[in-house]
Amino acid sequence: SSPIYINVQVNNTRHPAIVDTGSAVTIINQQFLTKINHRKFINKQKSHQSANNTSINIIGEIELEIKTQGYKTFVLADVATNLV
Repeated sequence: SSPIYINVQVNNTRHPAIVDTGSAVTIINQQFLTKINHRKFINKQKSHQSANNTSINIIGEIELEIKTQGYKTFVLADVATNLV
């Protein structure tokens, strides 16, 4: 099956997002940070394992404001260097 994408507004910038209801964490690619307004990047080294058991290198975390269909929420997202 293919991933499900929805259009969301992240820190006042529109982007497609993959919906993953089975994920315990929110992860964004380091390159995505260059495309959005953001504050308070927190350097924090850690690693996650992906569903196919590969390592995801986390360099920090950032709070994101997410808006979709009239709803707004804030999420703490890990920032990865090697996210597909």
